[in-house]
Amino acid sequence: MKEVRIALIGCGRISQEHLRAFAKIKNVKIQAVADNISEKAKSVAERYKCRAYTDYKDMIRSESLNAVVISAPPNEHVRMSVFALSRGHHVLCEKPFALNKTEAEKMCRSAKEKGLIL
Repeated sequence: MKEVRIALIGCGRISQEHLRAFAKIKNVKIQAVADNISEKAKSVAERYKCRAYTDYKDMIRSESLNAVVISAPPNEHVRMSVFALSRGHHVLCEKPFALNKTEAEKMCRSAKEKGLIL
């Protein structure tokens, strides 16, 4: 099976659960993490032996990824998801998925237009 390269946005408490699970999967490589608090990003990156970013857009532009996991505050989900999808990456978005129907539809439309999984 081909290696799946992922990056995670948001290094808070719940993201640790995602990272622990991904670290156990043989063909998954945690490539990078991003958090606007640099100490958090660096600490998590050190633990998972990956790169740290404070700007998720820089991370997505710089890394060779298959998917992005969004574990940031819900008010950021639509913006982050649409950006990751626009760059050709599948997205796993933490719940709540969106703040309203309009945001959810925008996210789903972006995935469908690119033929990606959201």
